[in-house]
Formats: sequence, C-alpha cells, structure tokens
Amino acid sequence: MISYMINVSVISKKLLMNC
Repeated sequence: MISYMINVSVISKKLLMNC
C-alpha cells in the first residue's frame, strides 16, 4: 500500500517535470 502511494507520487512528479 505505502509503496504504491510512493510510486504514484513519483510518477506525478515526473509528469509535472515533463510539463
């Protein structure tokens, strides 16, 4: 569960960086 939330946060950060 926790690892999933961390992965989501990392992916969201990558998306923001791409934008």
